[in-house]
Amino acid sequence: MANRLVSVLSLAAAIAVVLPASAIPAASAAARALARKALAKGDHASVVAAFDAALPSLKSPADRVFVLQTVASLEERTGNPAAALERYTAAASATSVRDDALFLDAARCALALNALPAAESLVRSGLQTSFDGATNLRARVYSAWIQRGAGNRSESLSLIRSFASNPA
Repeated sequence: MANRLVSVLSLAAAIAVVLPASAIPAASAAARALARKALAKGDHASVVAAFDAALPSLKSPADRVFVLQTVASLEERTGNPAAALERYTAAASATSVRDDALFLDAARCALALNALPAAESLVRSGLQTSFDGATNLRARVYSAWIQRGAGNRSESLSLIRSFASNPA
């Protein structure tokens, strides 16, 4: 179990480095150092507690988004989609600029919880406001997943066929 947690924590640390620049706002060096220090704690509870303790002291919205997204990613990858849903939603709303990709991350967690109405609400809001092709494609995939989860097999297949033949 300890080796698995160390592997997951290592993965979470790498996420902050590997995700595209648009996925994580430009965080300060101090926020990145905070993340490295928190992730070095080793066990899940200590890592999350370190992030939670540091969050109120962060002044920059970009730093808050960075920390919230990092913790959300960790929570999701360690099998806690409910906590990840909360963190992604908070990260998406942490700045004055709406981040549809983070709302879709929250929708993915809602889908993992089988909270279809919550997932549908998050996806619909993204579809209504996003002009980014990749984000729209993701929202359409999640829409098909929601339809399939709700038992609407034919509608989900229709959605999949429509965007397979007409990519965003």
